[in-house]
Formats: sequence, C-alpha cells, structure tokens
Amino acid sequence: MVMVDNRNGFSANIARKANEYDNSEEGGNIYYVGIKIYGEMSNPDCPQGGEGGFCNKFDKYGLDSASGTWEGKDFHISTTESLPPIKVNSIASFYTQVEIVEMEFHNFANQTQEGMR
Repeated sequence: MVMVDNRNGFSANIARKANEYDNSEEGGNIYYVGIKIYGEMSNPDCPQGGEGGFCNKFDKYGLDSASGTWEGKDFHISTTESLPPIKVNSIASFYTQVEIVEMEFHNFANQTQEGMR
C-alpha cells in the first residue's frame, strides 16, 4: 500500500468480539507489509494563498495506532450516523498483535507547508 499526503494517517483496526482470546495467526491479528508513507507532495493545501477556491490547514499524520476493539462498525455502513466511521466507541480487546514489516516513511518534515504539524 502507498499513502500520500494524508490528514489522519493510515491505521488498521479490527473488531475481535468473536475471537478475542484466539492468539493464533487466524485469530485476527494486524499485519502491515511493504507499506510506503509519503509526506507532503507539491500540490498545495492552500493554493494561491487561500484564494484558490479552498484552503485546508490540518495537522497531518503518516501513521495512527492500530487497535483491536470488542465491537466495530459494519464494513458497509448503510445508515446515517453522527460520528464518522473512524469513531468506533468500543472497549479494547485482548491479544491483538500488530506486526510491521518493511514500512518506509518519505518526505516528512517538522511542519507542513502551511506551518502545521
């Protein structure tokens, strides 16, 4: 997978209610393999000093924490909810293992072009 100039960062979350205590590889662990995450690209977040039709100043994160939760949301959400899909609102589950293999970060700086983190 390749992630470019993303706002919230990439994350993997898994609902483990059915197999919370299964610590085998089939039990629902999370594996990141061969992922490249790129920081800002040449396209500006505020074109023409904010006069280009839009201006989006956000803190940006390349990677967010992976997690195992007790329950999750449906993969295809069919109803309107007040919270976005990334808001799970569930307790954590035990035994979720996260393994990262060959992850690369490219072009990350202390601040974005707009002075954000």
